[in-house]
Amino acid sequence: MRTRVLLIASAMLFSILVIGCQDSAGTIQNHEEKESKNEEYLRASEFRRKIIFGAILEAEDRADKEAEESYPTHSGPNADLSKELTEKYTAEVRAEYEISKDEQVDIGNEGITKGWAP
Repeated sequence: MRTRVLLIASAMLFSILVIGCQDSAGTIQNHEEKESKNEEYLRASEFRRKIIFGAILEAEDRADKEAEESYPTHSGPNADLSKELTEKYTAEVRAEYEISKDEQVDIGNEGITKGWAP
């Protein structure tokens, strides 16, 4: 974790030096947008990301349960409803925690990689 933070800090310092040498406003703006997204992700503590990960899992479980109640067999309608409800409930999680879909994916991947699932 510490190595990752040092790498990110080094990359940010390098990018600041590179930006200082740039004369294209479009390139600078694009870079700043990417850095802003990275900073937002890093601002979220691991504890908060774990909470969000749990909320995402709960949303997915809720969607699966409701789809199963509507269509007890694992047929096409069950899968379609499950997918629709999963998107609806995970969108609610994103709104509650003010995260983007990309951040949801990143948190989901991190949670799986680090074994945060209960």
